[in-house]
Amino acid sequence: MRLRVSRKAQTRRRLIDAAREEFTRLGYDGARPQQISKRAGVANGTFYTHFDSKLDCFATVCDTTIHEFEQKLRALEDAQTLPASIDQILQCFIDALREDPAVLKVQLSAYRLLAHPVRHGRVFPNERLIAFMGDKIEQWRELGWVTNPTRARLLAFATVGMVREAIKHLAPHADSAANLAKPIRELMLS
Repeated sequence: MRLRVSRKAQTRRRLIDAAREEFTRLGYDGARPQQISKRAGVANGTFYTHFDSKLDCFATVCDTTIHEFEQKLRALEDAQTLPASIDQILQCFIDALREDPAVLKVQLSAYRLLAHPVRHGRVFPNERLIAFMGDKIEQWRELGWVTNPTRARLLAFATVGMVREAIKHLAPHADSAANLAKPIRELMLS
């Protein structure tokens, strides 16, 4: 029984890794379950043993990647000032982008998928990042760095939106992390 569970987990991991590569290479629309199965070295039907649909597979890939990214964000040291804290968060986004540019870009820019009504109880990437930023901004509010709670919530949405757009449009042309982070930080502090 234990060997069967282990083999099933290994197969699922291979499918997730293959799906990540396919979604990165071809985008959501271009990726096909058959190609994901082939890349993972499993029969086509095996895909549907592990996932209800391509959207379910995509959501699982998103969950895995965003979970890894959230761990990096939560591991950040507490900064002593609001600008330093913003810089840390932006640097974390930029580092993630540099480590795996296509994956983060695909996940943060798949608008229609992220709002898909069939969610299977999942919270999608933008919502998870907004929740993280909301928690961080609440900490900033407790420190007296942000005083208006409505502005704080708006700032959480705006931050994720700005980073998403920067990743989509500016990152391929940014000479350095500082060039990408500086305009976002200035907007956040204004």
